[in-house]
Amino acid sequence: GRGVNIQDGASLTMQRALLSNNRDTGLYISGEGTKVLAEDIAVAGTRVVGCFDAGAPNPCELGFGDGILIMGGADATLNNFSVTGNARVGMYVFDATGSSFENTETIAGSPTLNSNGEGSSTGNQIGLNLVGPQANITSWLGAIGNMTCKENHGTVDGCYDAFAELPVPDPSDILGDLTDNTN
Repeated sequence: GRGVNIQDGASLTMQRALLSNNRDTGLYISGEGTKVLAEDIAVAGTRVVGCFDAGAPNPCELGFGDGILIMGGADATLNNFSVTGNARVGMYVFDATGSSFENTETIAGSPTLNSNGEGSSTGNQIGLNLVGPQANITSWLGAIGNMTCKENHGTVDGCYDAFAELPVPDPSDILGDLTDNTN
């Protein structure tokens, strides 16, 4: 399952943490009023969910495998972070404004991403995926300006794929994901 799941107005301060070999998402941050301060963290080797594995008894359509996912009006500050070797995206920032999820409580709103330290995204399929009207490199330049992004296999520049139409986890599956420990 997920390494750390913070949502629905919860707050977390995390320092010197390693989130390794989780499934679905290593660090999931979502929901209006949710606040996360993470310093000196590494998110590595996030794998797809078990139902996405070849030969799974109850196969699912989407596997994810994202290091850090920030969405739904959440406020995240990441300082000195590393996302490495995750199956799909190193850091995924999703703004639901104008999408089919716009009125979904868990995902609605524009996330805020801050950083005053170094960060890196290497060895993922995609290093950084920004989706939505507020999700663009210019608006988050201060947050990702010090980010090293290279050697991500599914990109043309080693980091960013502006044309990736990647899905986000369906909010109706969130509680099921948290209670199902079979993956």
